[in-house]
Amino acid sequence: MAADVNGGVGAPATEAALFADVATARPGQPFTVALRLKPEAGWHTYWRNPGDSGMATVIDWQLPPGFRSGPILWPAPERFSEGTLTSYGYGGEVVLLTEILPPATAAATGETVTLTARAEWLICRDICIPQGAEWTLALAVAAEALPAADPAVADRIARARGALPQAVGWPARYGEDGGRLRLTIDGGGQFPADLRGVWFYPYESLAISHGAPQAARLQNGVLTVELTAAGGGAPLPQSLAGVLTIDTPTRRHAVEITARREPSG
Repeated sequence: MAADVNGGVGAPATEAALFADVATARPGQPFTVALRLKPEAGWHTYWRNPGDSGMATVIDWQLPPGFRSGPILWPAPERFSEGTLTSYGYGGEVVLLTEILPPATAAATGETVTLTARAEWLICRDICIPQGAEWTLALAVAAEALPAADPAVADRIARARGALPQAVGWPARYGEDGGRLRLTIDGGGQFPADLRGVWFYPYESLAISHGAPQAARLQNGVLTVELTAAGGGAPLPQSLAGVLTIDTPTRRHAVEITARREPSG
């Protein structure tokens, strides 16, 4: 279900839609619902950690009894700079996925259930405008889950899954030295030889200085990324988790990293 959303007369519009990858739900079997946001050219929405400013997109679910929703699955973001502020988000279209799990005890009688989602997001350029919309999805609970009638829905969800950062499990650690953070990742020989650039996007908003340069070097299969601590007296977390983007001449890779903190001294 699609809608054009704006914040009032003269405000930029966002194409917004909510769709599921199934036409019927099966007891105990998860399915995927996708929120598609496409603001007007030049505007952007925000990642789970918006950086120095902004607001992450949120979805409030009202589900039938026993149904559960998972967290939003976020594609790797990009950076936006406004003066001294650096934010993380998406320019152009983004598709945010959520897994919905029906209860195993749901009766597969073909009875229709209704899922309601209220989404709130922020679009920004030189100003920021809050937007939101609400959708309902009606699905029958059946013994066999049937795919969505529109093949384009499955294709769009598959492409969105392909854009999610990979969980690689590479050993990683980090430590502090005079306000600088050193993130070290052992890729087990899987870092591309034609690596052209990397960037680390932390899940924790207060872990690093978002606008500070990041320097990286690859040696003997181990990648070291130099970061700047956020400052302000905030204690460093025991682990530093986030998304590492890896650029090659042909594409951008994204992986999830969790680095344990090394003892000081």
